[in-house]
Amino acid sequence: MKIWVVGDLHGCYDSFCALLNKMDLKSNDKVICIGDLINRGPKSAQMLDHFCNDTRFSSVLGNHDWAFILSKLAKTGPIHSDFKELEESPRAAMWITWLRNQPFSMLFDEYFLVHAGCWPLWSLPQHQQISDRLHQWFKQCSQDELKILDCYLPTVLASSNEIFDENPIKSYAFAMNVLTKIRYLSQSPTLKIAMDLKGHPSKVTQGTAWFEKYEVPSGYTIVFGHWSALKGLQRPGFEGIDTGCVWGEYLTAFELNSKQRITQPALELRAGRSG
Repeated sequence: MKIWVVGDLHGCYDSFCALLNKMDLKSNDKVICIGDLINRGPKSAQMLDHFCNDTRFSSVLGNHDWAFILSKLAKTGPIHSDFKELEESPRAAMWITWLRNQPFSMLFDEYFLVHAGCWPLWSLPQHQQISDRLHQWFKQCSQDELKILDCYLPTVLASSNEIFDENPIKSYAFAMNVLTKIRYLSQSPTLKIAMDLKGHPSKVTQGTAWFEKYEVPSGYTIVFGHWSALKGLQRPGFEGIDTGCVWGEYLTAFELNSKQRITQPALELRAGRSG
């Protein structure tokens, strides 16, 4: 059995289908998106249908995926141009149910799969425990709880001793920021996420890339997406597989057993950066 992990798809369905042809999938193979199935690209609905209707396909949640859930269920969260079309589809409830049943991370033997990255003070088993707890809450929480979550997300950028104790939703917000949005850590005395910093580390001086601070246990590899500016970073312990298909670059898939990478040049027109 082959287990393919595919970088951020962002509705680039034509490129994805071309990549699948190169995989030559068998009935027992698996394809896992590293998050951000939808938004920015032209065919988010087709992408969701494909993943919902074939049990070989699954995903970890990315920030664009949960933003669609918040937009539909709580009428809040980041506003993206194609959410209205998705929300008005007769298949919207099916898509939402499927997305809410996808985890925020997966720990496969020596691989940890996550959309964005890891918090330097948590071990990989701790990440998975926190991710599992977040997932159990997120798939059944109420509209009002989602609205509270949305209020916390922009502000809860550092962890505290109260995680999951005194204020669970605040803790969930921090966990979501780590698992689905982290890129840089601030260089201030207090360790926190520098949410506004983007771009390649060679061009950013105010923060430190999260993977520069995270000590991966021997024998383990973190597979992540979310950061197309890294152009498919490969270094011991890390496999970055967001290679900017929606920006006109290419899709990348990484097979866990063989460590093989395959790529597909983008077939869609380059998306606008304001999307």
